[in-house]
Amino acid sequence: MRSQVEHFSLQLVKKTAALGVFLSLWQLVVSQNLMTPLMFGNLPSPLEVLAAINQAFQNQEFYFHILSSMARVGTGVVLALGLGIPLGLIISLSRLGRDFLFPLFELFRPIPQIAWIPTAILLFPTVEASIVYITFIGAFFPILINTISGVKSIPPVLITVANCLGATRWQLVFKVVLPGALPGIFTGLTVWSRSFLDGSYCG
Repeated sequence: MRSQVEHFSLQLVKKTAALGVFLSLWQLVVSQNLMTPLMFGNLPSPLEVLAAINQAFQNQEFYFHILSSMARVGTGVVLALGLGIPLGLIISLSRLGRDFLFPLFELFRPIPQIAWIPTAILLFPTVEASIVYITFIGAFFPILINTISGVKSIPPVLITVANCLGATRWQLVFKVVLPGALPGIFTGLTVWSRSFLDGSYCG
């Protein structure tokens, strides 16, 4: 136990030292207005960044923008869950859904999320609705595809046993299929969240 604590402490010291060296070098090249080989002098220093962050935290409008963004994202994700999960179940359990719905979604799925922005501008009268729509599109397809994958991963013996016990179709869906597909659904949310964060950083 002691060796594990010492190992953790040593790793923590190394990582802290690496971060300190990086911040020190950053502060140095900016304060010296170093312009070769890159124009580091145009960057804000770590101290200036910390001051800006502190100023933002003291501004109530900052928290309003955070809440607004969370509301947009939450609305888009809830809509994606509400539509993606039922459609994923229909496509997985219905031959009609596989034949007619799945090819349609596969046609639009490869389109990058950013490419839907012009469509959102044309379709929706407000910026808020456009943002919710883009968020919905980004979350919908990963949830849909992973719901389908989750249903396919359910062991057939579970469905066979449920049928032998006299489960109705709705009982089969809500007590066997949907719980069995939950890992796939959460995987879809994970895939979306990673792409969403990457897009946020790029934006």
